[in-house]
This record gives sequence, structure tokens and C-alpha cells, in this order.
Amino acid sequence: MKLILNLVLFFLLFGYNSAPPSQRAQELLALSDKQNLTNHPLAIQSAQEALTLFTSANDPVGMANAYAALGRYHFAQNDLLDSTRYSNSALEIWRQQNNTSEQAAALTMLAYVECRKGEWLSAIDYLTQSQNLINAEAEPARMGGIESGLAYIFNESGMPDSGLTHYQQALNYYRQTPSAEDDYRMTLQIGYTYFLKQNYPAAITNIEQALAGFEPSSVHAAECHEYLGKIYVATGEHTLALEHLQLALPIYQSVGNPREAAQVIALIGQVYEQQGAVAQARRQYLEASSTFRRLTNRVNDAAVRYALGRLELRAGNYEAAESYLKESIENTENIRRDLASRIFAAAFSASVHERYAAYISCLIHKHKAQPTKGFDLLAFQASELARGRSLAELLRDTQTNVLTGVDPRLVEREKNLRQSIRVKLDQRIDLLAQAYRKQDLDELDAVLERLRDEHNQVSEQLRRLNPSVDQIVRPTAYSLAEIQEKVIGDNQTMLLEYLLGENVSYVWAVTRTNIKLFELPKEAEITEAVRKVYELLANEPAKEAETAAAATTTAPAPAKRERKPRGGGSGDSRDKNAA
Repeated sequence: MKLILNLVLFFLLFGYNSAPPSQRAQELLALSDKQNLTNHPLAIQSAQEALTLFTSANDPVGMANAYAALGRYHFAQNDLLDSTRYSNSALEIWRQQNNTSEQAAALTMLAYVECRKGEWLSAIDYLTQSQNLINAEAEPARMGGIESGLAYIFNESGMPDSGLTHYQQALNYYRQTPSAEDDYRMTLQIGYTYFLKQNYPAAITNIEQALAGFEPSSVHAAECHEYLGKIYVATGEHTLALEHLQLALPIYQSVGNPREAAQVIALIGQVYEQQGAVAQARRQYLEASSTFRRLTNRVNDAAVRYALGRLELRAGNYEAAESYLKESIENTENIRRDLASRIFAAAFSASVHERYAAYISCLIHKHKAQPTKGFDLLAFQASELARGRSLAELLRDTQTNVLTGVDPRLVEREKNLRQSIRVKLDQRIDLLAQAYRKQDLDELDAVLERLRDEHNQVSEQLRRLNPSVDQIVRPTAYSLAEIQEKVIGDNQTMLLEYLLGENVSYVWAVTRTNIKLFELPKEAEITEAVRKVYELLANEPAKEAETAAAATTTAPAPAKRERKPRGGGSGDSRDKNAA
């Protein structure tokens, strides 16, 4: 018996080793695909061994498959640089092989990397390149990946209605393929999109349906538990939230998904915060933030720094709150600054508005304690940043000639081209946000390419004549001094800037020489007053209507009372201005 076992072992070992290198490499690559479901580092090790064998056998197709697998596995670990490097290596070989289907897969993988980095417009470019290489009817799996990528972009940028449309399209494509796992993945993402739309019953139904189709210890099951945890955090069901989050965390940690594990850790911190366990919440948030910073994940890090700031604001630790909220705002601005489309920028700004409101609330608290330190000015500048389209952009888009020593016709041509590109980019996002025809997208992209080429030529001419042209093309928000000098212009003009808040609102009155901050009623009261004024103005003028309109537009003084501050706005409603 022992002899037979030894012979079996001998043939297994030496038979395997005597197989051609490409065959052994294929077996290792297939093994790595299974390993990736439970252990990313082990999958990477097997794929690297396969790549070595393919290289020794001078097998370019095998090498490209190994590169593509390594790109996916490193992406799963959030190693975005390595994922990009391997995906580009695969793309180069597939181009040499003239394999358009695999080129499309590599481009889609690169789009996912850009999504993870928050570079949404770059991701869209990769996805449209991918779509141009394939036949949608013949390759439903490839189209499912493209639609899924578009859905993720719209969800992340604050447009879940469009995200839902694309995930449903992706599901329709994946249903044409043999893989049921892809169907469950799209059902899961549809559930998460319903969560973003605050339709929690639909979210739970879809996510639980997806969970039933996954292995309990798989990454996909962990994702289901994470999303269910998010829903129960939002609904305040702390026991259920912790139950699901604590199921997801060990799976992510054992598989090697640091980003996803950090997301769960931050969510557990949110549960502790809601329960009033400030010290525990702070520890969770700091641990999550440390991971996001190590991974250079600026989208999630901005969100967690906001959570830390909100926590300290509610605890009355204004110095710490200001530091965290300022970092969150800076990260958020860096993301928004990269969005060339006004639609994306506006949607993203709306989805993160509470970060600015919390920061402004913190600064105003500090201003009341130290009225001569200029915190009211910092709050004004933060309010200006909070707007999806800053004053600097408005002035830039309407100016005609602020450069000296340059033909004004050339400056006007640059401005018109820049505006045309912005309009076409917005049209492109509008088109992609719905079920679109590829022919329409191709026509729009052709126009965009022509406009960009022409704009580059004109910009280069301007740059040679006057290097300061970049100050126009890439403006920053105006400072108070610049607003007073360039916008107000005389002593008879006043600029009013409003910020509506959940508990209290503010207005800054800016003159050429001064700035003052005043408190107003909370957003709900102002909104109701505006609604009544619209209704009264819609009717034929009458004495009673005029009296009612006058009463409606005269806000009552806020009651003298103190409220516990909240993250979305100041909690102080005393009857005095803060200047």
C-alpha cells in the first residue's frame, strides 16, 4: 500500500514537472483565479509564478493573461500603481496581438482603477475607448463591465438615478452570459444604489437576494454585509448594523482587502458615534483614516476626516474639529477641482455640502469666542468654496480680455473654445447618464476632440505671448480682498452671500471696506417663507396679499436659546449677529 502511494506521489510530482511550461502556467493561473476569492496575496504569488513560466516559454498570450490577472488581484488589494502597471502591460501585448476584445477588458480595468482614485472623467474616457472596440451584442460580458463602471462613477459623484440606470443595463447584459455570479453582483450594486437613493426597503430586498447567491465566506458576501450594515446605520438600528459589519470585517481582513476593511471600521465608528461612545468612535475613525491615507484613497479619507471633525464639533472640541474639517475640505476641493464637467462638479458638491456646513459652523463657534481673530472671514471663504461653481469660475467664463499685450480677438477665441468644451463635456455626461446610442456618443466625442485640438493650439499661442494665461484657464477661488477690489468696485455696492443651515443660517454682508456676519432662521423656516412668497406673487395683487407678503418676508428674530451643535450647521440660535 505504501509503495502504491509513493508511486502515485512520484507520478504526480514528476508528471506535473515534466509538463510543458505553458501548461503548468495555465494551471497556476486557473488556480490563482480561485485563490483570489479568499486570499489575494496567495493569488498574486501563483499568478507571478505563471507569468515567469509564460515568459520562459515565450508565450505572449499567456503573458498577457497573467498580466491582466495580476492587474485584477492588485486592484482587489487597492494596490493601484501595480494594478495600472500590469493592466497596461496586458494592454500593450493585446494591441500587438490585435485582440480588440482583450484590449477592451484591459481598458475597462484601467477605468476601474481611475474610479477608485476619484478620477471619474479619465475613467469615462477609458470606458468609451473600451466600448469602441467591441460588438455589444456579441460580447455582453464586456458590455456588462462597461455599464457597471459607468454606474459606479455616477453613484460616487452623487448621481444615483443615473447609477441605477446603468447597473440595470449591466444586469441585462450579464443575464446573457452563463455566469450567475455576475448577476448576483449587479443585484447587490442595484441594492446599494437604492440605499444611496434612501429607498431602504428596496435596498434590503436586493442585497439579501444577492447574499443568498454567494458563498458565506466570500468577498461578495462581505460586501453584502457591509451594505446592510450601512443601511442599518442610516436607520439607527445599531444592533443589526454591528451584526452585519462584524461579519464583513474578518472576511475583508483575511482575504487582504484593506480598503474595504477600513470602510467597515469607519462604519463601526459611526455606530459608536450614534450611541454616544465618543472615545470608541474616535479610535475607529483614526484607524480607518490611517489606512485610507496609506492607500492614497482621497475620496474615503475626506469622508472620514469629516466624520472626525463632526465628532469633535459635537463634543465642543473646536480646535480639533477645525483641523479635521479643514483637511476634509481640502481633499474634497482637490477632487472637485479635477472635475471638468459642471454636472459632475455640481452633483459631487451637493453630495458633500454638509462638510462645508460643519466647517463653517466650527469657524463661527470660534469667531464668537474670539471675535477679533478673523474666523468670520475664514467662514466666508469656506462658504464661497462650498458652491459648486465658484465666483472665480463665473468671472473667468464671462471675461473677454484681461491679458495685456495680446490680441483681444485671440483671447476671445480661447474663451469661446473653453466654453464650448465645457458645454460639450456636460452634454457628454448628460448623454452617458441615460440609455444612450453609441452613434450619438461617437459624434459628440468627435466634436470634443476637434474643439480640444483647436483650444490647445490657441492656448499655446497665448502662452507664448503672455505666460499668465494659466491664471485665467486654471483659476482659484477669489479672496475677500480680490472680491472687494474686483467685484464690488465702489462704496455704494454690497455683496450678500447666504448659507442655509439645518439649525441656523447665515448671511455675510461684504462692502468695499468691511465684512459682517449675521444669523438668520434655519433653512426650513426660510424655505417655507420663500414658498409662501411665491404663492402670493402668483396671485393677482391685492392689499391683503401685499400685507401678507410683507409679513412673510420679514423674518422673526431667533429665540434666545442654546442648542447642542450638530455636524450640518451651527447649533447656536441667539438673537444677535456674530460680527
